[in-house]
Amino acid sequence: MFSRLHRIKDWPHLARDAMYEVRNLALLVNSSPRQLQRYFAEHFHEKPKRWMDRQRMAAAQRLLQNGDAIKEVATELKFKHSQNFTRTYKRLNNGSPPSRRRCICETLSIVVTLSFHCMLDFVCAAVV
Repeated sequence: MFSRLHRIKDWPHLARDAMYEVRNLALLVNSSPRQLQRYFAEHFHEKPKRWMDRQRMAAAQRLLQNGDAIKEVATELKFKHSQNFTRTYKRLNNGSPPSRRRCICETLSIVVTLSFHCMLDFVCAAVV
């Protein structure tokens, strides 16, 4: 059976526009939540809510890797509270979201280590 849902190509963009809510997505594509559920089961092999949660967490990973704070990511991805974001992140990723401070500290640690090794190479080369 071919439906108008088959013609939709950019589901992740629509999920973002629907604020990651199944009811809103159904309204955007002029469908019922039940029709969406059947379509997603057939084409994505999971429920629309689960699929949208995974899309949301993929977007969260990108934002966190860019150095955005957890609270900023939660707001951007339309979570009502940053705690809700953290809880969802833990459930889907088996761990807490990395904080910006932790990412910055890891980056600084790498930079300091590399700088130290470069300095050591320079001193060793000067001695020889």
